[in-house]
Amino acid sequence: MFAMKTLDDQENLDNADHLERDYELLGITGVEDMLQDNVKTCISDFMDANIKVWMLTGDKGATAQNIGMSCGILDDSMEVYKVD
Repeated sequence: MFAMKTLDDQENLDNADHLERDYELLGITGVEDMLQDNVKTCISDFMDANIKVWMLTGDKGATAQNIGMSCGILDDSMEVYKVD
């Protein structure tokens, strides 16, 4: 995201709360963070060897589920549990 905000000379720069609001949006771009080569194969090999594989992430639920599907940790037959 690219944004800007004009600050008055009188604004208190020690208090960041007002610095994080009321920006003018200039543009947005998205980047796909691709899995490294052979991640899906490696995880599959672990699972075939009866090694327990867990996925822990701070991503949003839908993002985490997509990552789990793309790297082979999850499939359509599995239930996903969210822990807060």
